[in-house]
Amino acid sequence: MKPLSATQKIAIWGIVVPSVISLIGVLFQGRRVNDKLQPVLELKPVINNVINNITKVEKEVANLKEVVKQQYGLWESETFGRRHLETKVRKVNRPATAPETNASFVFIELNKVPLANSLLVSNERGVSSPGTIRSERNIVLIKYLGMFDGVLDYDTDFINVRYIPDWENHEQPYSLKGATLLYECSAEGECKTKFDMSLREAQAGESD
Repeated sequence: MKPLSATQKIAIWGIVVPSVISLIGVLFQGRRVNDKLQPVLELKPVINNVINNITKVEKEVANLKEVVKQQYGLWESETFGRRHLETKVRKVNRPATAPETNASFVFIELNKVPLANSLLVSNERGVSSPGTIRSERNIVLIKYLGMFDGVLDYDTDFINVRYIPDWENHEQPYSLKGATLLYECSAEGECKTKFDMSLREAQAGESD
């Protein structure tokens, strides 16, 4: 084989050397990229865990929204106005001779028996305090301190009752028709309330 000339050797080295340098550069860059990727690769389980937790939270939020939607669908709302007085609403004012600690009462007949502690009562002045509300089957009793409660005195007045029906309660509901709701005061000025409810008669297509 004929020995390579100096020019050929220089030409070959001109190809080999840059290639080697380029290869070294690639290896070096690869090492740097690998060094940078290594922390990310080490964090992969943590990242996967975070993603899984986010997905879990998203599912829980979706489930919570569905629960809230279903719960909201359980609520019923009944609104009473002045036209319901003596039918669905009865007012019993404290006598003028009664002590100031006595209260006036408003009785409301609901279509269904409410679930305990689900009652929300409001009117044009705001929301009634839970401590002033109690119920007996489907009858809601609202207590007002004072001789005159001032409820439903005007056509624009209203009482709204929101509640969740107690579907497990199969007791026959009460009716305000024929109910005895009054104060009995003795000669000494001692007043006691007397509330005797009558059972609601089965009526088809009961209207407000």
